[in-house]
Amino acid sequence: MKMDNTNYESTNLLEDQESQDTSVLHDIRSDNSPKKVWNVWEKKEAIITRERKIRRLTFANLPLEIAKVFDLNKGFFYTFVGLFTQPANIIRSFLGHNRDRVANPLKYLLIINGIILFLILKFNYFDFQAENFADTGTALDGDRIELFNESINKYYLGFWNVWVIGSIISMGIFSYFFFRKTGFNLVEQIAINAYVYTQAYVFFIPFIVFELNSPKHLLIWLAMYLFYITAVFTSLFKNSAIKTLLKVILINTLGILLFYLGFLVFAGTYLASGFITN
Repeated sequence: MKMDNTNYESTNLLEDQESQDTSVLHDIRSDNSPKKVWNVWEKKEAIITRERKIRRLTFANLPLEIAKVFDLNKGFFYTFVGLFTQPANIIRSFLGHNRDRVANPLKYLLIINGIILFLILKFNYFDFQAENFADTGTALDGDRIELFNESINKYYLGFWNVWVIGSIISMGIFSYFFFRKTGFNLVEQIAINAYVYTQAYVFFIPFIVFELNSPKHLLIWLAMYLFYITAVFTSLFKNSAIKTLLKVILINTLGILLFYLGFLVFAGTYLASGFITN
């Protein structure tokens, strides 16, 4: 019997819409908002269709089938590479009409930060030694280092995703404030920050693997972190690089302060309620 090796194709309706009209991706400038560059959604929804090819199960196609188990074949690697090579286009794709080609920002954040947390624990990155602080003139004895490491592992690494998501939401709020004239709403700004800050942390992976945890190394990573975020925001928001860098520094500073202030209020309320109960 002759086997049919034809690829079977089907049409998958990804989003429904009552109206048959679709919005068009374009930049817009008007007298009322001369700096606004984002107006994809003239209507609140759009019909998106896509051809889906089904291939015969072979050893050549086996990696793709395995990737489906973790849902990594629907834009994850495309997103990972694209956030290095064309980050502004990747972000616009998700916020626009090509959302099905790009990994969801929350899923992307959880996967990347899960990998980073695994590497931190595997290589004991935060097990600082006294010599790491020698250049700064900070004297730490063994007991203080042990207490510091214990606190890091219990409160920071133990709630890693909470810290990451909370700080991104906080910075998204200030990003919306500083770049509100660009046309992106608050939720879109949080999604933008989820992509950009998650990808910026990818640069941290070599520092973890090679145990580069001295203050000098952390400053090098911080410079890379700020450079990447500034470059993406400059391209995405169409601002000058210097002005964007200043805004990025303010967003990080204020966002982290807002997050930790909220955490302190929550922790204080929790401890106070426990104290009153007892």
